[in-house]
Amino acid sequence: MMGSRAGVHVAHALLLLLLVGSQTSLLAISAKTFNKEKWSLPGEGRDVLCSRTRNFAGSPEQRAAIVEWTNAVPATELTEDSPVLMQANESRMRYVIHLAETNPLAIVIIPSCTPSHGGEIRWTVVQNETDILASNNALNKSYYIVPCASRGTYHIWVEITDIYCEAEISYNTRSLVDLWPLLNRTSVSAIKVHQHPRRHQLLVKWEKSKFDIHAMHYCLAISRDHPQRTLCQALGNSQYGSRCGVSMTETLQRISIEEEKKVPMDALTTIACTGIRTKQLLKGMKANTTYFLDVFAVHTQKNNLSYLLGTATVHVNRTRPTQLFEGKLFVGKLSTLGGLSLFSFKVPKRSPSNTTLKLLITPCSGTVNLEILRKKRLIMKPILDIYYPRVITVGSVVPGERYLIQVSEADEHYRTNRIQIAVTTKDEFANLPQLPVNTTVAELTQLRTCHATTIAWYSSPDKRKIRYCTYIFKQHTKHQYYSNIKMPSYCELESRDIYQHPQLQQMHCIFSDQINHTDLMPKSMSISNLAPAHYYLIFVTASLGNGRSLPYRSARIKTHPYCREGDSSVATPTINQQQTRFRNVSVFKKQHHQQPYQPRGNSSINMLKSGGLPKQHQQLMIERRNNRLKRDNK
Repeated sequence: MMGSRAGVHVAHALLLLLLVGSQTSLLAISAKTFNKEKWSLPGEGRDVLCSRTRNFAGSPEQRAAIVEWTNAVPATELTEDSPVLMQANESRMRYVIHLAETNPLAIVIIPSCTPSHGGEIRWTVVQNETDILASNNALNKSYYIVPCASRGTYHIWVEITDIYCEAEISYNTRSLVDLWPLLNRTSVSAIKVHQHPRRHQLLVKWEKSKFDIHAMHYCLAISRDHPQRTLCQALGNSQYGSRCGVSMTETLQRISIEEEKKVPMDALTTIACTGIRTKQLLKGMKANTTYFLDVFAVHTQKNNLSYLLGTATVHVNRTRPTQLFEGKLFVGKLSTLGGLSLFSFKVPKRSPSNTTLKLLITPCSGTVNLEILRKKRLIMKPILDIYYPRVITVGSVVPGERYLIQVSEADEHYRTNRIQIAVTTKDEFANLPQLPVNTTVAELTQLRTCHATTIAWYSSPDKRKIRYCTYIFKQHTKHQYYSNIKMPSYCELESRDIYQHPQLQQMHCIFSDQINHTDLMPKSMSISNLAPAHYYLIFVTASLGNGRSLPYRSARIKTHPYCREGDSSVATPTINQQQTRFRNVSVFKKQHHQQPYQPRGNSSINMLKSGGLPKQHQQLMIERRNNRLKRDNK
């Protein structure tokens, strides 16, 4: 019977605190949780509480009383939710509560005296044997509640002055939110974390509370030692904690809203309040460290009632370099490491002193930047805005030294998920073909019709037998621009799923055995069976036949919207391999720097001029011109 009475008293006491308040009416407090206005209430707040307790414990009489009780009265430890009955013959007792974490604390004293005798039960709460927090008569006040008590040891002195009285002492650390009847309607929110190790940052996102969505604000707790169960515990473990406890209302108003929160290296727990926002950027994250992230929802219309909305654990990875091996193609992921990928390559010790390093890099999509370091120092200027396959030559590398290759996203708004990279110290890659300096694929606009077109590219200077493959993908028209069909990237051309792509129209492969390896020989291919007034994305790849292929730069073409007379009657071969050398050889000069961006289409490259066309193409154009003249004369 006594235990049930204690539970009823505790519940009523906590509800009384929620609705009325301990010293001032909480209902009179405005629910402006995160505004920048500062106000104070009499008897509430950390500074007022600390000053009051110092005055109580500062007098010699109070200090002497604490020492006398500690030495004379043995201690009895209390267990949460386990009431202890103090008999009438026990005139003086000292009960101890060990609070390991900052939590709500409710101490309940239930007196039981004979009605015919006016007994008296005096009780006092002492914190850490130094501060007297409260001193009351149990017949007048039978509970002591701190909404957010700091960690430490609490002593309860109980003195009975009448043999006809006894008392029951108990405590609990349950939060007020446990008594909230609508707590079961709340749901857990998933927390998404995006790492940016290169910048020592974390971007944390979560979903809004499903309950009272317009009244909820949010606070994020970042801890390194353990997760936080309540917002009270998180505030107590942060810089806002105090030996006198935490005033939730005052503390939440002191925390300013910041879009970017700096996490101190020496702080075990950091609090970041976001208001109504559901994301927070954290800076200053330490590498190789595990962080516990806890998001709390704060009800601004329920006296800052808070509950745990979601939790996550994240380990900040150190971007360890991936070791590259001679002549092998590696795939690096940039999305999982915050737009950064590191590679390392050790030059063989037995390499000649004049060894050069060839680096092949292919962004699957998007644009990347490249830096090459030796002993944490750049050995060449950073190469910026690489958006197509490139071969970079590094001269005079040191045998036995390790070089660090850092690839990063050039544009944060356009994600580059993957890259392909290979490195060699030889003249050519063992299992990869050698690409020309200029990897542009151009369209011969003079031969464009409504159903066909002709493309050309520079052949590989490789001495081995090369296989060229072309992939033709049909792009959407303006009316189909918002379709969700994704076009393939450079790295997806070797996937088996590429043949199931809904936009793949044609694929052709030819073999070429280069005769004169010193001259750059062109390759051209006529593509027919195209639709009028449509855009097409064309990829050209080169491979050794049984190994991995390397892509040329993609080309985008558009067929004529109207078919002219004779377009359908002209028989164009499906594959037309040309061995005629281009007259405009200035384009084929070796370029050791990246060429400026040139728009694709008719002006993508002036690679072929009318004088450099094959004779049969010249005759075809003459016939078309004569046909137009005949129609005009009619």
